[in-house]
Amino acid sequence: IEIEHEPTVEFKQLEGLRVPLYDYPLEKEVEDYLMTLSRENARTMDVEGVEAGDKAELEISFDHESERLSHNATADVPAPAEEGESDALTALIGLKTGDKAELNLDGSTIMGLIGEGTPDLESEAIYPVEAMLNSATRVVYPEIDDEFARDMEYDDLSMMREKVSEELKLANEHKNINNKHDSMIVRLYEENRFEMPMKTMQHIASQAAEEFPHEELRQYLMQQYMMQVHSEFLKSYILKSLRAALPIEVTDEMLEEFYTHQAILQGMPMEAYKDKIEKEQSEEARKENPLNYFTLQKLAEMVEFYTPEPTPEAGIEDAEVLEVHEDEAQAEEPDKEEQTDKPQSEEAEKE
Repeated sequence: IEIEHEPTVEFKQLEGLRVPLYDYPLEKEVEDYLMTLSRENARTMDVEGVEAGDKAELEISFDHESERLSHNATADVPAPAEEGESDALTALIGLKTGDKAELNLDGSTIMGLIGEGTPDLESEAIYPVEAMLNSATRVVYPEIDDEFARDMEYDDLSMMREKVSEELKLANEHKNINNKHDSMIVRLYEENRFEMPMKTMQHIASQAAEEFPHEELRQYLMQQYMMQVHSEFLKSYILKSLRAALPIEVTDEMLEEFYTHQAILQGMPMEAYKDKIEKEQSEEARKENPLNYFTLQKLAEMVEFYTPEPTPEAGIEDAEVLEVHEDEAQAEEPDKEEQTDKPQSEEAEKE
């Protein structure tokens, strides 16, 4: 029987801790909003000649088990492959309605193109395929300019940006509160490494992925679940220790402040948010979440935030960052790591 224990987190420093902070710029949020609005107002048009990014409706023919099969298929036409890479579907670029192309496709790709009603092909086997273009469509996005702004009922693009900025400003401020909280948690882990219960987390990730029958998909999902579980566990351990180090009592007034913060982030009235969490969250979570929030708010008053140069575009909440840190933490204890991983390594060799 092997029993893993929750880690004990001891903080070397809280007061004056230097924390790198990457704010979410309001200007970028405005541009992202305009881009999303442009995509939501896209139109689909029929085209004669196929280009990368178009959707092609094909009739494909190939031999399978001594029989010539023909199926209708839909393909998203990829961009030309970079040097050293290849994608057979790039041969569709330049085709016009009625044109044919000879493709060498593996069974997995063919089944994906056909979709429902596909024959049972060997996934990795290569099949010579004749593809005839029946039609092609292209998604066209409106340019983000004055004309687009007028279509959205603004005077011009400058006025549209100004109004959108006003609408997003409050949510951006509250998003950056959470951003500060996440930055502090990452920094606390960097400064106070502790051993995570890896086998427990692997067990949880494995259980989450076990319902998927396809082995490759299951292994991929296990990795994704593992990063998510790792991030959640790490945050939970740090917050638990922070609550002990910085004890506070949440008043009714503070609770209203927390509800307001969450409602703004979710873009909903506060009463609607209260009704939502009443239905979706446990009583324990409804008590613990505001406590965590104000514990981190208290810590934010004690630390020193700074902006490193250059500023990366990636968000600090990326779970892969935490996974890299965990690998580094384990590397500091080679003897223990070697002892822990040995059974897993033997198992991997057997597989």
